[in-house]
Amino acid sequence: MSENAASLEQILPAALQLSSLDKVRLIERLIRVLESDFTEPLEKPYESLYGILADMGPAPSAEEIDETRREMWANFPRGYSLMLSAIADTHAVVWYIFADKRLSNSAVQFVENAATERKQVGVSPITFVEIIYLAERGRIPVHTLENLLAALDHKHSVLVEVPLDRAIAQALANVGRILAATALYFGLPLISRDREIQLSNIATVWLSYRGGKYDTHRHKWLQLRRLERPLLP
Repeated sequence: MSENAASLEQILPAALQLSSLDKVRLIERLIRVLESDFTEPLEKPYESLYGILADMGPAPSAEEIDETRREMWANFPRGYSLMLSAIADTHAVVWYIFADKRLSNSAVQFVENAATERKQVGVSPITFVEIIYLAERGRIPVHTLENLLAALDHKHSVLVEVPLDRAIAQALANVGRILAATALYFGLPLISRDREIQLSNIATVWLSYRGGKYDTHRHKWLQLRRLERPLLP
């Protein structure tokens, strides 16, 4: 309690001298103050993870990530309820946590808006594996995955792990990319600079949000709009 705060004994005599009407008004005001004091605070936005590993050195290039992915998956055989806004490609996740300038402004803003709105961006286990391979090749610090997983374990993280299961494997037959299949399965855009994916029927976030709505009956993206002049990063 503040040193200047008045005690009940000091206030009560003055309160008793009020008229009946003013006493009622005083009680009404005190009730509003008490309601404000005991009301639980609004839930905080999810915490941004932008640049959490920026002090660990430069992030790998898209070409290095793609090369690692090709090597790793060369012989790979071809009702989840979360408040998700998108799925992030591996390079988007890595560049985001390293605050790398190669991540477009639109992509950064999309993730930060999701955090503010208490929504999350999905990270596939495939990204965790690819990060391990990047670390083994010296492209990123060896503790990158450890730090990322620790951040994801926080309940207010804007990034959240999504599953890789048989439903996503079935979607893989339609798009040929695991991360694109994950986005397709969840009916979400994919945050990716991959030009091939951007030119496909998968909604993407990069220079702009090429949005769409997933139609589960026809298993395709119904494009709602295309921006003729995409926003510059």
